[in-house]
Amino acid sequence: PQGDIDAPLQAMVFDSVFNSFRGIIAYYRILNGRLRKNDHVKFLNTGKAYHADEVGVLGMDLIPRTEVSVGDVGYIISGIKEAREVKVGDTITLVENPCQQAVRGFEDV
Repeated sequence: PQGDIDAPLQAMVFDSVFNSFRGIIAYYRILNGRLRKNDHVKFLNTGKAYHADEVGVLGMDLIPRTEVSVGDVGYIISGIKEAREVKVGDTITLVENPCQQAVRGFEDV
């Protein structure tokens, strides 16, 4: 996969599902950087910030990891209860070290 593991986190949300016990589970692909469990993340287009309670990769099931990085397709569970707070095409980045620009192509429907 192309991308810079040492760059600020830049992950694009491509889908999300609602789980009645865990809230919204957002699926993403990491273009740059890395995401760790308990990181303080921000969804750029909605402006909402959360803590990453659980991160992992997608397989036949959700596979928890302590870290996901460039090229990984994964999920984040952060206690989000409202589906409108996670939009397809949105960019996930870190609050402490945000990326300079969002992933191109996002349009609010």
